[in-house]
Parts: sequence; C-alpha cells; structure tokens
Amino acid sequence: MTKKALVLVACLAVVSAALSAVAQAVPESVRILRDSYGVPHIFSNDDLKGAFASGYTMAEDRLFQMEILRRAGKGRLAELIGDGSALGATAAEFDIAIRRELYTEPERADMFAELESTDPASAAQFRAFVDGVNLRITQDLADPIRKLPSEYLALGTLPEPWSVTDSIAFAAVGLSIFGAEGGHEVENACLLSGLTARHGEPQAEGIFDDLYWIDDPDAPATITEGEAVWPNSISRFNAGQMALLHDPSIKSAICKAADAQHAEEAAIDTVGNRLGIGGLFAPGHSNALVVSGSHTSTGHPMLGGGPQVGYSTPSFFWESGLHTPNYDSAGVNVPLGPGNIMGRTSTLSYTVTSGIDDQIDTYVERLNPDNLRQYGTPGNWRDMDCRTETFLVRMNPTSPPDSPGISTEDPARSKPPVRPVVQDLCRTIHGPVFFIDRENLVAFSHRKAHWLQDLKGAVTWLSLGRKTKLTGPDSVEEALDGFPFTFNFNYASTSGDIAYFHRGLTPLRPNNTDPRLPLPGVGYEWRTGLDGKNYIANSAILTTDGKKAATIVNPTQGYFANWNNKPIKGWAGIGELREMWGPRHRMEGISREVDRLIAAGTKVTLNESDTDPTTSAACFANDDYEVGTDPLGCVTSINGIIRKAATSDVHVSTVLPFLAKALEVEGTAPDSPEYRAFLNMKQWSDGGAPLLRNGSDESYRAPGIAIYRAWRQRLQETLLDDVNPYNRNMDFPPFIDGSNEDDHGSYQTPDSVLYHILTHAPELDGAEPATTFAPSRDYCAPVSCAELLVSTLAQTVSALTSRFGLSDQSAWREPVIVSTMSAQGAAPNVTVERMNRGSFNQLHDFGVGSAFRTYNVVPPGQSGMIDLATLVASQAGDDKEAAVNDGNPHVFDQKALYEGWRFKPLIQYEGALVGAREEIVPYVRGVVPQPDTALLQHLWRMLEQAGITLPNFDLFGEVATE
Repeated sequence: MTKKALVLVACLAVVSAALSAVAQAVPESVRILRDSYGVPHIFSNDDLKGAFASGYTMAEDRLFQMEILRRAGKGRLAELIGDGSALGATAAEFDIAIRRELYTEPERADMFAELESTDPASAAQFRAFVDGVNLRITQDLADPIRKLPSEYLALGTLPEPWSVTDSIAFAAVGLSIFGAEGGHEVENACLLSGLTARHGEPQAEGIFDDLYWIDDPDAPATITEGEAVWPNSISRFNAGQMALLHDPSIKSAICKAADAQHAEEAAIDTVGNRLGIGGLFAPGHSNALVVSGSHTSTGHPMLGGGPQVGYSTPSFFWESGLHTPNYDSAGVNVPLGPGNIMGRTSTLSYTVTSGIDDQIDTYVERLNPDNLRQYGTPGNWRDMDCRTETFLVRMNPTSPPDSPGISTEDPARSKPPVRPVVQDLCRTIHGPVFFIDRENLVAFSHRKAHWLQDLKGAVTWLSLGRKTKLTGPDSVEEALDGFPFTFNFNYASTSGDIAYFHRGLTPLRPNNTDPRLPLPGVGYEWRTGLDGKNYIANSAILTTDGKKAATIVNPTQGYFANWNNKPIKGWAGIGELREMWGPRHRMEGISREVDRLIAAGTKVTLNESDTDPTTSAACFANDDYEVGTDPLGCVTSINGIIRKAATSDVHVSTVLPFLAKALEVEGTAPDSPEYRAFLNMKQWSDGGAPLLRNGSDESYRAPGIAIYRAWRQRLQETLLDDVNPYNRNMDFPPFIDGSNEDDHGSYQTPDSVLYHILTHAPELDGAEPATTFAPSRDYCAPVSCAELLVSTLAQTVSALTSRFGLSDQSAWREPVIVSTMSAQGAAPNVTVERMNRGSFNQLHDFGVGSAFRTYNVVPPGQSGMIDLATLVASQAGDDKEAAVNDGNPHVFDQKALYEGWRFKPLIQYEGALVGAREEIVPYVRGVVPQPDTALLQHLWRMLEQAGITLPNFDLFGEVATE
C-alpha cells in the first residue's frame, strides 16, 4: 500500500470507529458461503430470508453499479455525473429520453401494488430483497472508509435508500432495451423519402424493399419444422401510410423527427458507453447452442450460452446461488429482485437471447394550430397528457456535496451544486410523444405492446429458477406463456429434453399496413382480438399445421442454435429492422459446425476431447498454429464451436466464391497483385478465417485479414453508393469500445444485401445459389458485378501498398483488434482481444445428480467494490489493475479465464463449496438508511488535510484537466 493510502487509513481510522453502529441483539440471521471467486451461495429454509440475503450480497458486491443502473432507469444520471465534456454527450439528454419513454414514479408504484394484489408471495420477496439492500447500505454508511464504495466519496454523494420502484425502474430500462425492438419508423420513412427524391417513387420503393425486407424465406431459422402463420396481413407501402410522405409538411416533419431520434440515440449510446453501461444500448444480443443427447459424447443434452450485453467493469451480470424451499438456482442476475435470470437448477438450465420482434409502432399525430397540446382532427381534438419534469444537472461532477447547514464560506461547498433543466413530457393515447414539429403542426408518439408490463416480465423471468419442470403442468413453458418482451429462452434438462421458446407480445396492427412505416394517428388503431387485447402472445401464433410456431421441444434435427436469427420460417415479426433476418446470418457460424459433426457421425463434447474446461480451452492455443492451417477446424465441442464463431469472420467464406468467379470472368492473371490478394484472403478463409493473436504478436500474421477488411469496406461503399447515405456501411473498428462485436459477425450485418445482389448477377452464375429475393435493380451498373468486384480489389491493393509502404503482401499485417471493458466506477478500463462472444458464458452437460456438470465465467470478476484506500492506491501507482487486485482480488480474477476460454465450476450444492468463506448476515427487516451529508463534508475536510485530492478524479476513465 502506498504512503498516501497508509496516511489515509490512519487519518480516518478514528472516523470509522466513531461511526460504528450501535450493537443490537439479532434474533435471526442468514448464512452465506462465498466460494474462491467471491460468489455468494445462499442456503436458507425460508424464501424471504433467501430473498433478503440476495439483496444484501448484491449490494455488498455491486452497490455503486446498482446506483448507476437505478439512476439510468429513473432518468437521474445527470444529478450524479453532470454534463462534463468527458462524456461527449449530455447526461440530461439521456435522462430526458428515459423519463419520457418509460414511467413515472406513481406508475411504478402502481405496478408493484398490482403485483401485491395478484402475486403476494413474489411481492413479499421483492420487499425482502429491498430490505437486504438497505441493511447493507446502512452498514456501509456506518463504516464508509472500509465498506462504502469509494465512488460515492469521490463524487461527494451518499446512497439513498433502495426501493421496490428502483428495481422496477431498472427492469423497465433493461427489458425495454434488450427485450423490445421497433419504433424507428420515422427513420425508415425519411430514408424512403430521400430515395424517392433521388430516384422517383417506383424505383425508391424497390430499393427500400431491397434494404428493408419484411420476411426473407431464405433466412436461417432456429426452428426448422413447420412455418408460422403470421397474425397480421401486410400491405407494402400502404396507401394511407404513403399519404403521410406525400404531404409536404408531414414529410418534412418526419425527417426532422428522424434526425432528432438519431441524435438522441447517439447521445444515449455515448453516455451509456462512457459510463460502462453501453451494453444496455449497443448491439450484441447473445448466442445459444443446445444439442440433444443423441449427438453428444455422454448421451446427455449439452448447452452453451453467451448473452451479449457489452463489456464493462464490473460485468453487467452478478452471480449468486439461491436455494430456499421454493427456489433452487445458481446463475446470474441484475438489479431486478431475488433470484437469477440465467443459470441452472438441480434439473435444468437456461440461457436467453434477444428475440428481435418489432413491438413498437410510431404514430403521426396532427396538432391543433390553436393549441399544440391537442391532437387529432379539426372538431375532434384531444388533449395530450402532459407533465412538467425538472432534471437536476450537476455542474461539476468532481466537486464535494452541498449540504444544508454548511456555511456558504466553507471551501468544500459546491458552487453551485446543480442547474435545473425543465422539460415538458407528453403522451397521446398511443404513448410517449418523442418529437413535436411546431412549424408543421405534427407530433410523433410511440405505442408499445409491452406497456406497463415490465414488472410482470421481471417476476416471470426471475421465477424460472424455482423448482419446476421443463414441460407439462406447472412448467417453464406454461410460466412463459404471455411473457411480454421479445426473448428466446433456450433450455435443456436432466430428463433428456431440450426446448426453445420464442416469447413476447406481437401487436395486432391494422390489417394491410406496412410495419416498416409510421401509422396515421387517426383511423389506424391496433386491432382487438377475441380476448379483448390488441396484441397476441407469440406462444399463441401457430404453424400451418396448427402447432405452436414459437416453440420447439426435442427437434428432430437433434439440436438448435440461435444468435438472434429468425425463430421459424414465415415469421414476419422483424418489421423494420433492415438486414437482420436475411439469407446470410451469423447463426450459421454455429449451425454449420454442428451439421458438419452430425454428418460425420462425430459426437459433440462439452469441451475439446472431454477435457476439464476449468484448465483447458478448446482444441488450440493462440501461439501454436501457423498461417495456412485451420486452427479452428479441430473443434468438436460446445465450447469449441462457440469459440470458432466468436474468433473468426463468419461471412468471408460466403463472399469469396463471387470474387473467384469474377477473377475468372475478367481474365485476371494468376501472377497479378489482385490475384495474389485473393489467394491471401482465400488462404485465411480456408483456415477458418481466424481473428486470433499469435502469441504476443501485436499484429495478425495472415495478410488476408488486412486485405479482406479493406476490400469488403470498399466494395460495400462502391456497390451501394447510389443509395448512400442511406445504406449502412461495414463496421470494422480497430478498437471495439465496450461492445462484443464488429461486422466480422454482427447483429445487423450488411452481408445479406450483398449476397442478394451477387447471386443474381448473371456473369457470376454458379458461384452460389440464387436467393429467392431478386434485387429491384442492377446495383453494379454501369459496369458488371464481376468488373466491380475486381476493380475494388485493385483499388484495395493500391491503397494497402501505400498504407504499408510495401508491395510484398505478406507484410500487410493488420493490428490485433481489441475490446475494452469500460469502467463503471473506480476500476480502470481493461482490454481483451476481440471476441464476438457472450458478456458471460456458461456450459452444461445434463447428466443426473453429480453427472450434471456445469461451468461458467463472468468477466472480469464477481465484485465491483473498491474501497477508499484501494482507490487512492490505484491512482497513485502506474499499474492500476494490480493495485485494485491488491485491494479486492475478485474485481479481475475471472478476466484470465475468459481470455483463455476457460471456465470455473458453477456450483449448485453446498457440499461442493470446499473451503468457502462463511458470512453471517443479520436478518433485520425494515432498516432505512439515513445518509448524513454533514458527515460527508467532515470526511472531505479530513481528506484535504491528508493531502488527498479526490475531487480532481473523474471516475469514468479520465483525469480531469481543471
């Protein structure tokens, strides 16, 4: 520990002693066992005690992260972090969007009151969870030097009591981001308007269809049996919707709304990434592979899962085991309530991926010129439901707190503490108004199928860790019926069953409308079903032969894979998300490996050669392969298959056949630079297209990587330049900030657009089978597609020769791509090599009893707790990560496992917790923390006397310059 840290501890020891809580007789307690990675395992004979301990241990490990997430859910981030330029966007914009699009505090309270009425047992457990959080906060406040997260002291604030509405607030923001899609119709409509101005309406509609299809029959599906019967009849370019674009004032307003929405989304992403919660707003969205026992080496089902929510320190996910009379789960959770949202019980395991259904529609509302708070039609104006909200923006995020009773002359007083931002937020009958164009008298609102069902969704999800069965009465399937948000639940069981449930609520839109475009505010209401609801549960949508379209139990192919692809053929729920469910999808990077093994009669193992995944990775190490071999071709395991998809380019093999044909058609000489570039790309692709660091190399050894990245980007831009700036180009960043992925295997890949175009180029016939969809125009014109492929390759070769200063292509070595785990508080940012994989990963082999083998890894570690002495030490030295490890070894102790594709045991039974540390928590209900800001001022003055200037430290990754 540094001298400054020692001075700090000595200086403040007296304060800690003075703050010791008054001892009380505690008649009851809860016993917690923490394993060697600091994961708490709770065993209790009382459900409420277990829920209480769940809240307590979460706050013990992650209180400051919980602070950030509850403020994100309530639109109160700017109060804590201000609007400093270091964020690159205003936190106030973030807060305004959240409060506008989500709920008021009374509405959150009403959700909980409904839960108390309909499910009093779950409501009681939520209250117990809250009491556990608050007991820990009280203990932290009683010993702030050793127990309170240092971020509070450095920011000059103290934690407020936790409430059930805090949990609901985060449930709303978390589920809305990962479990709801849609609401981008104005951006689509503005794109269509721009295309129309440039190309005329018939051509524009064709181009729009090429970019934004509704249902591509060639898209890979998780369920390969049957075809869904979609509940909404669809009419492309519905006349009533197109009339909006034919009205000059509305067309202008649509593009203004699109610009505003795009800017707001960018601001939200920027703030989220900067705070280490970019996973809430960045793409990713998770993968899963489940194989039945008929295809595995043990004869048991096997499951691998990797939810992708971005990278942060600490992880978005928090791990625990909770075992009570009615609950039996080990896995991960977020600040929702007691239990786990993914993991295992004694008989089954589950992992979740985002379902990507379009659940949100945009309505265009005409405004009364005499009263802009009214909408509708002349003679039938309706009042908006409006409220005035005040957002408090901290002027200086690193200044000490203001406090009643502190003299204005006190140098520790903020000057001024906050500035208010006042904003009117309105709703129509359709939902939140997100943009008003006063000049054109138009407003835009969002209607959501899952509105006010967030707590119901959270309770249902948390309940999946209860002692239940996979199918049958009182089963998981039954519990998930009517689940409001769009997710895929992937299951396997010790009974030998595997199952996939695509759940969510699909709006019953007006018949014969176009889901990609806005709806007029009058005359286009959602339809009402026989049950009186204007939506239908996905579980109720049927196939042509009357089976549940969104459900498969024990598929005949013996496995299923999902990486946010289409659930089943005929499923048209993607609506407005262009390029998402097309003929080329990243899921194929998983499914083609399983198909290869099944065709060869090779049994799938959990890890390579059935080795222990805690000590051995998949079948190769980064430093023992050479360019020209396939280091990934050896995979025969769940871990290896997911690793190959995560550490390679999953699309290059589908693009190069067209280039090979083009070089032949164009007569390109085999000794030309262009042909050598093709051969370098092909050698890399034939070797599995690995994106892997060799040993300690700073650059990839395969020149094909640099060539492909540069050529693919240039090809995309050139091929579709006629529809730019509307087309999304490739995303190949050298540094992936807080996200899991890039376009080597992305959530919204542009590869499907390219594939449609090239399979229908006549001179490239035979390179790959033609897709069902034929493009509306020749995008390669005025040249042939073959000529375009070769000419862009020639331009790429020239550009790379200049970039590397050498014509020797073997020297064209792309720097290794890295991803950052963004700091969500006092821990430093850390980087890992690029891997398009889960933010945490789990592996399961479903034998019975002790043969049920389970493993997981939750990087970078279990804890986010950094006390004040550790913070000071980390800032005083050059190696911040090492200093944090010295203070708390569980902040980064899973990072090395994750980087090496290794795992730790996922512990279900108390008998497996050998050498666990015991923690006894008093079971004291109803404690309300009492933050004392005067005490905080006193601590700040003592820090000044100790020569410690924490106010100059920006907790979110930068040292302040002022």
